Parts: sequence; structure tokens; C-alpha cells
Amino acid sequence: MKKILSILLAALMVVLMLPTIAFADETLQGDTNKNGTVEVYMTISEGMDNFYMPQNGEPLFHAELTVPYFDLALYGLEAYYYNPDCYSGAVQQPGTKQSAEGVVTTMHAFIYATEKYMLDVPAKDLGKGRHNEELFEWVSWSQGAGSSFMKFWNGSTNLNYFLDYMYPYGKPGWGSTSDQQALHDGSKVDIHLIVDDFAMGSSYSCFETEDGTLDVGEITEGEEITLTLQRSLTSYDYDVQAFGALPGETVYYISAEDYAGQKVGSSAWTEAGTTDEEAKITLSGLEAGVYYVSCTGDIHGSSERGPAAFILTVKKDYSDGLPGDVDGDGFVTSMDASYVLQYVAEMGVEINTVSADVDGDGFVTSMDASFILQYVAEIITEFPV
Repeated sequence: MKKILSILLAALMVVLMLPTIAFADETLQGDTNKNGTVEVYMTISEGMDNFYMPQNGEPLFHAELTVPYFDLALYGLEAYYYNPDCYSGAVQQPGTKQSAEGVVTTMHAFIYATEKYMLDVPAKDLGKGRHNEELFEWVSWSQGAGSSFMKFWNGSTNLNYFLDYMYPYGKPGWGSTSDQQALHDGSKVDIHLIVDDFAMGSSYSCFETEDGTLDVGEITEGEEITLTLQRSLTSYDYDVQAFGALPGETVYYISAEDYAGQKVGSSAWTEAGTTDEEAKITLSGLEAGVYYVSCTGDIHGSSERGPAAFILTVKKDYSDGLPGDVDGDGFVTSMDASYVLQYVAEMGVEINTVSADVDGDGFVTSMDASFILQYVAEIITEFPV
């Protein structure tokens, strides 16, 4: 009887553990299909032309990969651990084992594809770091935290692919360059190999504001902003410097909201015009929101130049009232939240609807009242708007 009870207890423990096992799979970042891997589409081409996106001829390689997570320490690549804040400062920093846990990156895809298709590594050994000597004959990195200087499958390359990124490149042919980027189901990795010539860093373009700030700016509704499109170069210590103007280039923009809802390759970007003879372009008339401003890659025929990218925040104009100060007394109090609720309930009260829309969605709702109450209670220190 005791033996039977022990078996039943063991079986019960297994059943109780099942949700935990399933949950572990579900915590793999980007695994929307919940199968414990990230599905990736990889295409590789070579040559010196059309650097940023293969345009002509058949690709050298195309495969659909189901890439699992594995610890990059198995390959001696701890410096390439995923780090969500990798690009937040002037100096690029590697991540940690904790920040990389459960995150499949392009680094994983390169290793996995090389082992599987170039080395014919047995399935049981994939992602286990057991064939490193052969692996590093096909792929190598020469930086501590990034991929600008990389040899891949007997070709030199800067890596270009479509992913969610702090500087999104959503038009066909636009990409980004870091093998630390997190993959998600459906990620498309387009790699172009430069043959017979090593890619010594990324020369690309950037937007500079009138006060000298690169790649980011902020204005209020009704204001305009003038940007200068510059050549730039990332040096070995990741110090980004603008060093030459780029006139006559077409500039595009898209709202962050529209970008989030589009599919890869969508043409939802709006043409803003071209940079003048001084490489300047002025943007105006934009409603409140966040916008991505960019131009295409391959500027002036450089085979190593990627697209420019600029994040523009347009704030609401609150010159007629303080956010949250619905009754206009100069203070934000619970009474303001009360007026918002009365307005939503159509009780006939008049309020400053601009000040009332504290979440910035363009409407006055009970959610705005909730945010005002949270602000009054010091649960939040600023409104979403």
C-alpha cells in the first residue's frame, strides 16, 4: 500500500509540475508560438553592391530556423550577452547572464545556423558549444559588445535585418547592425556578405538638431524643428561623431503608433521632402506623438552606409492649461478628477478638455480621472502625456 501511495504521490507531483514546465517555455522572450523556440527567416547573399539589402540574383542561402535559447558562455561569448540598455550610453556595454536569460538573439541564430547547415552538427549537440573549433573557422567577432567587425561564412559583413529596435527601419532595405538584438517569431534576418574586403566598421548617417544633439529631439505642437543630415562614423570606442553634411537626400517619417501596427516591409512612411544644399530639412505641422524620422541606406553609393534614424517627440500644447488642472485654478486636485467623471457622465459640466486628456489618447475618459487621482495621491509623479 505504501508503495502504491508513493507512486501516486510521485505522479501527482509530476502533474503539479507541468504548469511550471509550460510556464518556463512561455517565458522565452519572443516565443509567441509557445514552442520553446523563436522562428527566424535567414537569407544570405554576397558581393560588393546593394550592401544593405540583397536586391539582385538568388540568395546564397535561405532557411527557416527554429532557434532555441542557449547560454552564450558555452561559446566563450559572454561579452555578447543580450542587454536591453546596450545603446543607452556613448559606450556600448555588454549584458549579463541575468539580462540574457531566455532571450534569443541574432548571435544565437548565427551560431545555430552555422552548426546545423555548415558543420552538420548532430541535433543533440546543437547549441551545446561542443564544436567551437570548427565553428570559429566560419564565424568570428572582433568586438566585446557588438558586431560591426565580423567575419561570417567566409565573407565580411555588417549585419542588416528587420527587428523592433530603438531606431526602427521599417521600409524595405532598411536595417540595423547588432547581433545582440532580440529575435521574435517571424524575425527576418537578411545578411549581405562583403567578399574579398573586410568591413572595418559602420559608416552611416545621422540627424543632428540645431543645438548639436544627435538622433533625438522634442518640440511642442505648432513648433517646427530643423534637422541636418550628417555623415557619421562609429569608432572602435563607439564615439559617434558627425563629420559631413548630406544634401539632396529624401527623408521619411512615421508615427510610432503606425509603425507598431505595420508589418515588415510596409510602405506606411510619409515622405517629408529632401535635404537642401546645406543638408537641412524642416519638419512642422505634426500632431502630438512620437515619430521616427529616417532616410534610406546606401547614401551616395557607399556600400557600408546604413540608414539614418531620428526619434522626434511632439508634445501637446498646454499653453491654455496645466495637465490635470481641469477647473483652471492652477492646481491639480481630486476635484479635477471629479469634474472629469461628471464630464464623462454627461452631467453638463464644462472643463478644459486639453488639460483633462492626461493620458494623451485624444479623448477624455474615466481613465484620465484615474490618472489624476493617482497623481494627487503621489502614486505617479507625471502624467502619460
